[in-house]
This record gives sequence, structure tokens and C-alpha cells, in this order.
Amino acid sequence: MSYEFQLYPAWVSKEGEEPKLVKDEAEFHALGEGWKLPEAAPFTPREQGPDFQEYPKWVNGVIVNDADAEAALLKAQPDSERAILLKLAEDKGIKVDGRWSDAKLRAAVESVE
Repeated sequence: MSYEFQLYPAWVSKEGEEPKLVKDEAEFHALGEGWKLPEAAPFTPREQGPDFQEYPKWVNGVIVNDADAEAALLKAQPDSERAILLKLAEDKGIKVDGRWSDAKLRAAVESVE
């Protein structure tokens, strides 16, 4: 499931007027001059947020506290879904970020033929 930004419907504002809800761009332009759309806040993935911490995290039903513990767990569970996905990604030449979820890793592996 992916997110796609949708501008309308939107609340618009004008100095000295009550905010109005417009359903599309035509309705917005029909209001005339001076009406403003809200400013969109930029999207930042949580992994790029200032307070993101990679560890501790769940891996195959176990909480790991660092990369070494994660590597040891994956080595101890060679048949786990994550271990299999990491091996497939390596075989397909996909550069994997260790912070990727299993779903993102699966999508990356499936997208490469």
C-alpha cells in the first residue's frame, strides 16, 4: 500500500473571511483572488526523522538491541523469512538498508526480475 498526496478537497482561507472547503481546483479558482490553499508539510519517512533509533527492534519475533545481535539471530534462524529475503536481495544485487521492514524488502526483491 503506497501513499499518494491528494490536494483536493481542501480547506482554503482568505483574510477576513471564514475558511471554505473546496472539492476541486475549479471550485477553488471560482472563489476569486486572495484565497490561499494550506501549505503542505513535507513528508519525512520515520527512518529519516531526527529522533529515529534503529534499535531495539523486532526481528523474527525477537527483540534485538544492535546489528551484531540481529546478524547472529538471522544466522541462527537461516530459514526465517527475513534471512531468505536478504539472501534473495543479495543474489539479485539489491543494495539493502538494514532498517527496511520485511514488507519493503519483499517488495524490492519482487520488483527485480
